[in-house]
Amino acid sequence: EKAYAMRDCFAKDSHFLEAQLRTLYEEYEQKGIDYAELPAGILRRPEELLKFVELIHAIEKERQQQGKQPITLRPGLTIPRKLPPDKFKEQLFNYIPMILQNPELASVTVLAHETNPTTEHLQAIREFLDIINEARPGFTIEIHAGETAAYGEVNINEAHEFAEKHPNLILRMGHAIYGNQKFLPNVFV
Repeated sequence: EKAYAMRDCFAKDSHFLEAQLRTLYEEYEQKGIDYAELPAGILRRPEELLKFVELIHAIEKERQQQGKQPITLRPGLTIPRKLPPDKFKEQLFNYIPMILQNPELASVTVLAHETNPTTEHLQAIREFLDIINEARPGFTIEIHAGETAAYGEVNINEAHEFAEKHPNLILRMGHAIYGNQKFLPNVFV
């Protein structure tokens, strides 16, 4: 089971993914949505990202030929905060070439259920943001922070620090219910 889960999402059954994306396009059209970012945990390697981008381009081209509402879907990468610090840094830094080589890539999301603080990954995140801030202005980083009272205040303060020190990036905070909010021009909740 574990080995199967680690296989390329397109090797499993790309028809299922394509069907899901087509349904998503239709739902977005009904709701009048014309742009969305899809943080996809399935995209871990450059070849998976390229296949995903090719698939959404093919669907968008087909929709255009059919005279349907233009909708732009852009992929995002995810990384779970529950990883050990060394694995977290390795995975995060493996994303850098993908980000720099793929303008279609919209974001990276640091996922968590607030059962752990961002603190143990601060150095890796700072180093990553230093690189992306200079190399890819306008790129979006989403950090789940403030979901629970357990680490809400700590994680939100750290997210604000990231935004203040990396003004070329857009920082999105997932949840942000617990903790003090600062109003910064590059922070969205």
